[in-house]
Amino acid sequence: LSVFKTSWVVLKTHKQNEKELLYTIFFRDYGKLMVTKKKKTREKPLDIWYTVNCEIITKEGRDIHTIGNIKIANQFSHENKDFQAIEKYLQIITYVLTNIPTWTPHIEVYNVLEYIWKNSEKISYIQLVLTQIKLYDIVSGIDENHTDITVQKILKFVKNNKISEVLKLKWIDDQVLEKLLKIV
Repeated sequence: LSVFKTSWVVLKTHKQNEKELLYTIFFRDYGKLMVTKKKKTREKPLDIWYTVNCEIITKEGRDIHTIGNIKIANQFSHENKDFQAIEKYLQIITYVLTNIPTWTPHIEVYNVLEYIWKNSEKISYIQLVLTQIKLYDIVSGIDENHTDITVQKILKFVKNNKISEVLKLKWIDDQVLEKLLKIV
């Protein structure tokens, strides 16, 4: 039995039975794991909007671990967001869920997700598209060659800068946005 303190992002929730919930979680230090948590009547259930600090309890030879001492650190602010922005956020979560292998820490991906949670009240749809492109670049690399010179410059900028700098690009017009959406 080992206990570790860590931060994590909820990627997927499952109801295992009446008394226990199963989560797919992306941990800052350990990567994507499956964990269980006892359902408590007075406790707010966790959702994919949350980043949380907690303890993870592991036992050798188990694929599903237990979490405890949970403190919600941030949550993606979906209030005052249009449907497109919420859908793009969910696409980002799905991308991480399906493209990050189990037990593979990916701190750079975690840092991008953490940044959008901490700043979610201000983040626009265009910035979420740029976040998605940044994650694609981190995980599998993006080809910055494009027929449109503006798109090419944006892709190069995304590739060479941290997410905090990338999200300063707010001037993207509808035509360029449409071309960027074809990339993701």
